[in-house]
Amino acid sequence: MSRFIAFIRLISAKSLVSAIFCLALFAVQPVQAIEQADKLAKLLKEEKYEDAIKLLQKQSDKGEVAATYLLAMMYDHGRGTEQNFEKAFKLFMIGANTGHHPSENSVGQAYNNGKGVELDHAKAVEWFRKAAEGGNATAQYNLGLRYSLGEGVDKDEAKALEWFLKAAEQGNPFGQYNAAYAYATAAGTEKDLIEALKWSKLSSETGFKPAVVFTSFLASKTTEEERKAALEKIGAFKMQKAGLVDLNAQE
Repeated sequence: MSRFIAFIRLISAKSLVSAIFCLALFAVQPVQAIEQADKLAKLLKEEKYEDAIKLLQKQSDKGEVAATYLLAMMYDHGRGTEQNFEKAFKLFMIGANTGHHPSENSVGQAYNNGKGVELDHAKAVEWFRKAAEGGNATAQYNLGLRYSLGEGVDKDEAKALEWFLKAAEQGNPFGQYNAAYAYATAAGTEKDLIEALKWSKLSSETGFKPAVVFTSFLASKTTEEERKAALEKIGAFKMQKAGLVDLNAQE
């Protein structure tokens, strides 16, 4: 799933160059999957978006949910076609109704921003929750933000932090940054500058500029001992993500 998410980010960034992220698209035999992925990657690398849309449409017509989702992304971002939020929303709904978590999150985004559908924060929360409970890190962050802002749901900083942390633990830089801010400002939890520095530093390592600035600020407000403790926590987190240690087993 991480490869699939990375591919979506490439679509958004208009830097569509790697075949590896395409492999999740096609539920066919491995050789065929690689051939289709290579073909799609080549089209995207050469910015032949119209041909890419035809290929995605073909796979979508076969019932490939991931292809339908990427097709929706093409319409949402105006790649190879005029930007069409309404059509993108309809395609996102196809996947969402099958339980495809990235599609559920995108439906939530559409309702939250009023893109292709009437703005409805309550429905946005409903779809964010479905995707978040399914483990989608972006949706977990989005749901946390709704609790933080009190949009579509009663404001609850503790629940906001709970969802930010779920996203953060999966490596989502926005979840990490917001978790850091919560710990630094005692929003929904006790103030903990070590945890704040840990999550802010991890977020900053992805290149997220607000986190880079916040990390510098936190470093100026903490002692050498606290900074050392934060670095140890970061190291343990990275070891856990690499499968080298089970932090839960040590508790």
